[in-house]
Amino acid sequence: MLRQKPKIVIIGAGIAGLTAAKTLYTTTQKNSNELFDLCVVEGGNRIGGRILTSEFNGDQIELGATWIHGIEGNPIHKIAQEFNSCQSEKPWECKESKLIDKSVTITEDGYQVNSSLVESISIFYNKMLEFCSGQQNFQDGVCRQILESLNLENGSTKNLSIGSYLKKGLDFFWDLKKDQENVQVFDNWSRKSLEEGVFAMFENIHRHYSSADDLGTLDFNGESEYCNFHGGEMTIAKGYLSVIKSLASVLPDGLIQLC
Repeated sequence: MLRQKPKIVIIGAGIAGLTAAKTLYTTTQKNSNELFDLCVVEGGNRIGGRILTSEFNGDQIELGATWIHGIEGNPIHKIAQEFNSCQSEKPWECKESKLIDKSVTITEDGYQVNSSLVESISIFYNKMLEFCSGQQNFQDGVCRQILESLNLENGSTKNLSIGSYLKKGLDFFWDLKKDQENVQVFDNWSRKSLEEGVFAMFENIHRHYSSADDLGTLDFNGESEYCNFHGGEMTIAKGYLSVIKSLASVLPDGLIQLC
């Protein structure tokens, strides 16, 4: 009796699913031995997941994922290079983009917030995030004092969220500047209200990068497991979807099943 081969089913034809499928399929081809049956099942009517490159008025645009954040050691950048997707004769989204060296912070009623106020919040906020991510050792510093002020059970951060830690940090920041919190800066804006607004702005940026609707749902300890790639940021010249199509082109017809 013939032994039935095991079957591997990959759920989702996004970049992770297709990369896994390509790796498994090419491995069996190299060994000239089909050890298992493989298929990719996609719940949508197209491959790519949240990656979707399209055209608008003749220009190439990204409707989903756009950037490669950090190219050093980044597997997405490696795949894009492998399939020659990083260069194109046609213009592409953000090809000529340059990061602004100096930014301004403006309230909804048009008041430009003093850069020194923004910088003080920025430095404090980034120190707290660096502490969460394990980039800095503040065992005897302000960040450690913030943790201690939370009165955690047995000093454990097991059930602590990023949101709770940041909120306590802002309270701690204000305690250091109690004499300035009610100083009127502009019309209805006190120094404290401006600091709160700037702090919320940085929280919203972190929500964007972490894809979290609420920072209260982000695990404090999990933050140190997140890895940032170094190097420049770039868009893919031939479109993010070119990487998806290149991955899928390696697979035989019928291996990917769309709904």
